[in-house]
Amino acid sequence: MISCNLCDHNDFRVLLEHKLLIGPLLRCSNCGLVCVDISRSHELIQDSQGQEEREKAYAKETKLAQEKLFFRPDLEYAERLNRKANFEARVLMINGEWNRPTEHARLLEVGCGEGLFLEQARLHGYAVTGVEPNETSAAFAREVLGLHVFAKTLAEATISQDCIDIGVLLHVIEHLPDPNRAVSEMNKILRKGGLLVIETPNIDSFPFQILRKKWRQFIPVHYYFFSKKTIVALLEKNGFKVSRIVDIGNRVSVRFFLNRLERLSPKSAFLLNRLARSLKFEEKTFYMNPLDLMFVFARKTD
Repeated sequence: MISCNLCDHNDFRVLLEHKLLIGPLLRCSNCGLVCVDISRSHELIQDSQGQEEREKAYAKETKLAQEKLFFRPDLEYAERLNRKANFEARVLMINGEWNRPTEHARLLEVGCGEGLFLEQARLHGYAVTGVEPNETSAAFAREVLGLHVFAKTLAEATISQDCIDIGVLLHVIEHLPDPNRAVSEMNKILRKGGLLVIETPNIDSFPFQILRKKWRQFIPVHYYFFSKKTIVALLEKNGFKVSRIVDIGNRVSVRFFLNRLERLSPKSAFLLNRLARSLKFEEKTFYMNPLDLMFVFARKTD
């Protein structure tokens, strides 16, 4: 039996079963939070695991993604320029919400990966720090991009309290076994009035309502699915006031889009790939916003 990470109730109803999720998808009958039943799973990467154990688990995750999600490392690498552009767009949005000089403002990204977002934030004057428990990704951020990144979890990094101006979690909170704890920890390290930015899928979005099991956000390492209502409740519970929620999209190449379409309809993706190659459209880029991603801004109030 699991308890709701948001309201602590233990009354759930099953929304659906999905072969890519590590357990049935549940909705809390009290507050509406949607989560995967992770109570019997051995797949979770826990904070209590040592670095060596975590590295093995991340390697296993990567292999699973490559096998089940039509994941192509070459394609992911080819999208780096588009990703940089998308991260710069997010930095500009944060600039507007921060509405103060960026020079020397302390920005911490949790789950920073290889540091592409932090690289863009640094170009805008922020004093950036990252936390990334995957040593391989953290090493790239440090050694290739010259960023200050801890190869640790947020709890292990022991960031001083009340010292960060802006905290950022981009596609991280849905991966965590305990989102409530993570937001509570962010409250401790942010200064009063500090800005917390979260990007995460929206389970109440139109694409989920229409596609259900074929929704693109159902992957093995997603454990929590928030709506605008439940993300606001989580933040308010932990001393934040939400100022704005934006439906956000990304600039992608045609080739990348068709790779993701392959998860939904392999036959359609195959035919469209042939057409794109014949027309030499594979590298063309476009802005795509299916309205199923939330970009959330919240201020620390206590």
